[in-house]
Amino acid sequence: MTTPSLNMEALTQACNSTVPGQDITPLLEAINNTIPGYEFHLTFTEKDWYRVGGIVTTDGERIAENLEEWVEVTTDGNVMDLVAEYGDESYCATALSGKTHFLSAPTGDKDLEFLQIEVEEVQETMDRELFDPNNIPDTLEDIIDPLNFIEIEHKPISSPKYIFKNAICFSDITTELTSEYSGDPRFKRFLEEWERSSAGKNTEFYKHWAIEILPILRDVGEHRHEVKLFSPHADAIHAYDMSGMSKSGPIVQMLNSLDKESGFPMAWYFLMLTKKFMSYAMVKSINEEIRWSREDFAFLADKDRQLLENWVEDPYNL
Repeated sequence: MTTPSLNMEALTQACNSTVPGQDITPLLEAINNTIPGYEFHLTFTEKDWYRVGGIVTTDGERIAENLEEWVEVTTDGNVMDLVAEYGDESYCATALSGKTHFLSAPTGDKDLEFLQIEVEEVQETMDRELFDPNNIPDTLEDIIDPLNFIEIEHKPISSPKYIFKNAICFSDITTELTSEYSGDPRFKRFLEEWERSSAGKNTEFYKHWAIEILPILRDVGEHRHEVKLFSPHADAIHAYDMSGMSKSGPIVQMLNSLDKESGFPMAWYFLMLTKKFMSYAMVKSINEEIRWSREDFAFLADKDRQLLENWVEDPYNL
């Protein structure tokens, strides 16, 4: 399968013209129609994020789409001048709240041969009074995103909408993400372990992991990529007691249940790496139990036991 040629304008239009509803089926259909020959599915949804919106009057009249930009263009950095000119206006700051859907489709047979599209589902609501007469701002940040403010009823300014955010073909940047010089060494190890494990032999990577790439600058001025992974199975962790016993039995039984719920072997291990829901002492204890218990020894394949042994000797998280 060849890498698709992406029309970003068409993807933007597909998202803008689709109305959010009870589920994202219409969005998936719109994306699939925009990129023929590829079958996208929902891998993960990052929920309940918030960011600063714009400005409206108490009657809902739009003053500015973007509060931060409005502050920049209406002041030379003097916060008191801004308060003096607009402090008596009935201005309200809005908030953008929503979630990000990670959609993916394979472009080949290797683990990172897939296309990921990020789409935000956003709604703008009234958030707070822009100026609080009882709290004079010291800095412009106290106006843009203050710690103390007069909260108002969170009435919707507009209906929810989809916004195209990003599209990444990971087969094009695999070397960059795993490079010794620009990549994330933890992600490189994670990927190598996935490929060697029972997980990599039994299921496709893209079905279980959404990827966020964060550019970072090292102290020595070195530009690198940091990788963050999201899994739709992470919520399953909360159904278990991590004190060493699950609600239905011993720790190995709990791990087996988590694997079955996630749909692939070694799910507990890879979720442990990304969610850090088990301490080093607990993982070491699990390794000892699997090593010495005849009943539990068969829980892991030889290659998976070796991964666990290696982690105990040289632990890491992603």
